[in-house]
Amino acid sequence: MGSINEKLNTQISSAPQSPGVYRFYDAKNTLLYIGKAVNLHARLSSYARVHALPAPKQRMMERARTVKVEIRESEIDALIREAELIKTHRPPFNVLMRDGKNYTYVAITKEEYPRVFVTHQPVDTK
Repeated sequence: MGSINEKLNTQISSAPQSPGVYRFYDAKNTLLYIGKAVNLHARLSSYARVHALPAPKQRMMERARTVKVEIRESEIDALIREAELIKTHRPPFNVLMRDGKNYTYVAITKEEYPRVFVTHQPVDTK
């Protein structure tokens, strides 16, 4: 497979250049995958080059018929929303965040000037 359907291509082409979350659905409107991006347009455009994707993503794109985007205020906001959605919906192509060990956390230190960072392990910020 080397291309995607016209409807999906149009949706990808019209995606905003904003941070957010995207969801791929199949022909029966079954959720396949949830992802996040700093720039939705750039990230979704990478899916249009199906031949350049890893094999699991190529299989997903063979089934994908629509993509829906949700604009978020920041990359961190998108990251948190993505994790929430994956935990709730458990899409078949989101295997990395299913085992409960690889969820992403946002840590905020308790310093005079708090630092914010992303981690895969809960961190004691004392």
